[in-house]
Order: sequence, then C-alpha cells, then structure tokens
Amino acid sequence: MPAGDVGLDRSGVTRRASRLEEAGLVRRAPDPGDRRVTLLALTAAGEEVVATLCRRLAVHIEAALAGWPADEAAASVRRLRRFVGDGPFTAFEVAHRPADAAHGPVEGEGIRRSVSGRPEQGVEAG
Repeated sequence: MPAGDVGLDRSGVTRRASRLEEAGLVRRAPDPGDRRVTLLALTAAGEEVVATLCRRLAVHIEAALAGWPADEAAASVRRLRRFVGDGPFTAFEVAHRPADAAHGPVEGEGIRRSVSGRPEQGVEAG
C-alpha cells in the first residue's frame, strides 16, 4: 500500500522505520519479489514491545466497555475481533508475506500490529 494511501509521506515513514531499526525493534530486508519494496519484520525486542502494548490496549478497551450494557459490549467486541481477523489487512498480509517469514515481515517501511498482535499491512517504500 503506498504511503499516501494511509496519509503518510515516504520520507516520514522512512524516518520512523529508521528510528525503530535503531532502537532494535525492527529489521529491514529486501523484498525478493519487488526490489522497490523494503520489508520490515519485528525483532524479538519488537515482539515484546508489541505484546506489552497489546496488553495495555486490552486493559483500556475493557475499562471503556465496563460501563456499557453487557450485550452491547459483547457485540462490539465480536465486531472488533471480526474486523481484526477478517478486515482489510488480512488478505494483503497473506498475499505479500515472504515464504521465509518467521514473524510475518510487513511490506514496506511502515509497521502496524492489530489488537490481537497479528501483523497488519505495511507501507510500500516506493
């Protein structure tokens, strides 16, 4: 997905990716299928950070839904799980994941993870 499609410019995405790499949270690799694209994958440290953020997000979501009627909260959680599992990023992720991806490198120079911790679509470098 081009950076502009998600409201980002390429230089900004590149700077953010560089900072994540310098912090030891991601590693870069060339896309074997497209030399114009850079793949990013979480390192072990990056996986730990994502897991921590997912736990924190879950606590905030639970707190936000605590005052809702139980049926409405359950329905919202079901819809969020469906979006995360079947949403717009799932097909892209599977189609663009290299065969040797241990932790699912994300295409491009942007990286996002879903609430469930599954990798989501990245941003193309070129």
